[in-house]
Amino acid sequence: MATQVSSIPINVILDRPQSKDVVRALLHAVLFHRLFGTIKPQTIDVLDVTFPGVADPEIESLINSKVEEFWRALDTIPGGNGVTKKGQILIILSEKRQKKNWFSMAEEEVPWEQWIISIEILPPRPQASNYYSSSSTRPTFTKQPPPPTPMDQVLLQILTHVSSSQGRDAVPPITTGGVISPFPLKVEVRIGDQMI
Repeated sequence: MATQVSSIPINVILDRPQSKDVVRALLHAVLFHRLFGTIKPQTIDVLDVTFPGVADPEIESLINSKVEEFWRALDTIPGGNGVTKKGQILIILSEKRQKKNWFSMAEEEVPWEQWIISIEILPPRPQASNYYSSSSTRPTFTKQPPPPTPMDQVLLQILTHVSSSQGRDAVPPITTGGVISPFPLKVEVRIGDQMI
């Protein structure tokens, strides 16, 4: 039986200084709404937006390790800090299903939802004085990079999906209790075409 995997893209443009904190907050917000087990909530304040989070040592360790892995992979992109760097973090939620083999039954993980968080890290912005061209008599501005993505819009996108009928219908029946996530969970880092 083939299942439709719901894919939710989130695109963010970030300045380098706050990017680690923002990515951590985004992962926490998605997992807060998709773990379905008993969790201890926490709040994460970043860029004047309060994100929901999961106060669980195992989840926090997973998030921190994936953010560090993402950051290390970004640093391997040629060009130093002067270029825009792009990558993705994927959160894949699956359910366990019985799979019939010739003479036995086996369990397989079938994905039901995938969050694709595409992150673009802007190079450091020049100081205000660098925006003027000194070769002309009238000051002219050089092209500035696009502004960072407003985080309240990203949080609203997460909330809109999880509360929509499509977001609710994607969730398979919960058959296990007493765990933080009744569904297998994977967090993967992708830079370019390479899965890290």
